[in-house]
Amino acid sequence: MESSPFAGIVRVSHMGDRKAGAPNVHADREQVQEVIAEAKRMGVRVRMLPPELDVSGGLPLTDRPSLREAVEGVEGGKYGGIIVAYLSRLGRNVREQLQVWDRVEAAGGRIIVVRERIDTSTPSGRYVRTILAANDERELEEYTERFQKLREWATAAGIWQSQRTPRGYRRDPATRKLVPDERAEETRQAFLRSGAGETISRLAQDLGMTPSGVRALLRNRVYLGELRVGKHVNPDAHRPLVTEGEWLAVLF
Repeated sequence: MESSPFAGIVRVSHMGDRKAGAPNVHADREQVQEVIAEAKRMGVRVRMLPPELDVSGGLPLTDRPSLREAVEGVEGGKYGGIIVAYLSRLGRNVREQLQVWDRVEAAGGRIIVVRERIDTSTPSGRYVRTILAANDERELEEYTERFQKLREWATAAGIWQSQRTPRGYRRDPATRKLVPDERAEETRQAFLRSGAGETISRLAQDLGMTPSGVRALLRNRVYLGELRVGKHVNPDAHRPLVTEGEWLAVLF
């Protein structure tokens, strides 16, 4: 009887504005190549599961669709094990990673880590696996801490940190702050018209937006000059389009 294939897992933490399969995205292709080459070396079949893109390694298994499918597939006899290019692709959460390993091995499967060549059939192999997993988690925590500090600094500086800007604003290329654009007055008038009793449907028609989009626009405190990024808030980040009273006067 032909043995079950292994499940190939690929994970990329941050894609930004890159698209899967695009020429400027190498991480996912390189992982696939390493997994396939290892399966060929082992003489086993491999089925590449959908890559987990923009997926943090710190997430629990419930939020890792392909890894969850692989683990449950091993437990159900669909897969003989899991192959990843390197250990951190399995995850950067020690507790979650060890649980994955325990479930796979309890079901009679194997986890193959191509680069680190981890062998968990020995005490020393299991020790190395746990130490490397802990190091991966530490790196994630340090990165998260640096990222949060950068976001805090950028918010205090009034820097717009999203690719898409709100209607009525553009991002100044020099300061990276929001500045009013050619639609600023039209956007301001939407607030004034709403405060005067204009219906959402009429505003949506005139602005070429959906009613839900207009409601979101009228609720957005960015038009008060406020910048919010996660828990960080800068109340005077850029030039406001409306006053507090005009913003509060909006009718829904």
